[in-house]
Order: sequence, then C-alpha cells, then structure tokens
Amino acid sequence: MYRAGWIALAVIVLLAESAHAGQKTAVTVKFVVEAYQAYFLAPQRAELEAKAATRISERLRAYVPYFDFTTDDKPFVFTIRLAPRATAERRDAPKEIGLHIELAGPRVGRIRDYVVFRPPDDMTPITTVDDMVQEIDGRLPEAEYAGRITDLLVRVPIAQDGRVIFRPRSGWILPYRVAEICLDHGSQVTIESLVPGPVGPRTTPPIEALAVGLFNPPGFTDLATMRGNIFSEPVDLVVFQREMAGADEKLVGISGVWIKRRESAAECVR
Repeated sequence: MYRAGWIALAVIVLLAESAHAGQKTAVTVKFVVEAYQAYFLAPQRAELEAKAATRISERLRAYVPYFDFTTDDKPFVFTIRLAPRATAERRDAPKEIGLHIELAGPRVGRIRDYVVFRPPDDMTPITTVDDMVQEIDGRLPEAEYAGRITDLLVRVPIAQDGRVIFRPRSGWILPYRVAEICLDHGSQVTIESLVPGPVGPRTTPPIEALAVGLFNPPGFTDLATMRGNIFSEPVDLVVFQREMAGADEKLVGISGVWIKRRESAAECVR
C-alpha cells in the first residue's frame, strides 16, 4: 500500500515538472550537395549530406538553443546547399563554389544568404567524405553562426503558446524556463496574441516585451504548472491595455513569440 502511494506521488511530481514546459519550435536542417558531382557517387553524396546536416545541427543547438533542430520534415526548414555560385562564361572554366544558405517556412517566405566555400582558383583536392565535412565546418566558424545564421533564424517564432495575465502584473508567461532556452532576464521579444471578439479572434500587432523575471506569484495560483517560467512585461503598457481591452485573460491565446534581443543565461555562456 505504501509502495503504491509513493508511486502515485512520484507520477504526480513528474507530471508537475513536465507540465510547465512548452515544446520548442522544430526547425529541419538539410544539407544538399550539388557541386563536385564527378567526385562523389550517389551513396557518398547521401553520406556527405547526412553527416554535414548532423554536424550543422549540433552547432546550431549550441548557438541557437531556443529551437529544436532536427533532420525530420518540419514546417520551418534551414537548408545549406554546396553549389556553384553562378554559371561560368566557359563550360570548362573554374567556378566559385559556395554554401547557399536558405530559411523557409510559414510567414518567413524564403530568405537567402551566401558564404564562399572555395574560390575559382582553389585547387585543393577532393578526398574523403569526412574531410569534406571538416572543411564545411571550417567555412562556417563561430562568427557565421553567431552572425548571419542567427540573424536568419530570428524570423522563426520561438513559441506559439503561453499565457496572458492581467494580475498581479500584466504580461505574458512564456512556455519555457530560463535554462531550457537560455533566454535570460533583459531579453527583448515581440509577441502576437489572439484576442477573442464578437466575430471571431483577432491577432494583435506585434507588441514588444521584456523578460523581467520568473512567474512566481505568492500564494495559490491556478497556473501552478507555469510557476518558474519566464515572465515578460509589455514595454508599452498602454498599447497592451488597448489591445487587451475587455478580454478575458483565460481566452487570450499567443500566436507567436519572436526574439528581438537575447541575453544569454549564465549557464549557457560559451
């Protein structure tokens, strides 16, 4: 009997611990080989694409920890193509080979960037798949991940859920804790909410908010499973009140949260 009671208690604790967490936005990572077709047979190209995508995913998780990077098919897709930059004037002329970076997904459209992989006069021999993965890794140093790649990915929402509250302070409870997405106090986000209305819900314009601390109200709260989550307050309270006027906070949804400026949590600083 005591054992059954302890098991039941453990289940309740585990549910309470997991209930606060939101699911990170999934981003598919793809690597496509369109260059050096004469050097790699189809099985080698497939191996190179898989190994390069895996390595890029690992590095993305370190630099952009608020997304779930995966090789499974998801609506948001981050693709790097190893391909010639442009067709040369002569068919036999050497071509610049580049890493063509593209982000695609809902409300993102298609955004592209480019990094030189090898200039036309680079005669470095093509050797093994693993050597090529290492060279690709070297062409994307820390500055590229922290710079242009992160700048592309800020167009993807870090969350599409959470909770709006009006008391004791007005703002949004995000579906994460600080350590889960390495988003510390002082980070700035923009948030779109779904507010119910007489002819259906309407989407608010993006409202700027500042992560000011943790949701940890004194005493009882019916949002106990969100206690300890990141709490953000509107930068302009008047705008927030105008957009939420007359709404029941329990019926207001969150349709998107985007990072505008990120402060890294101490445990996440590289």
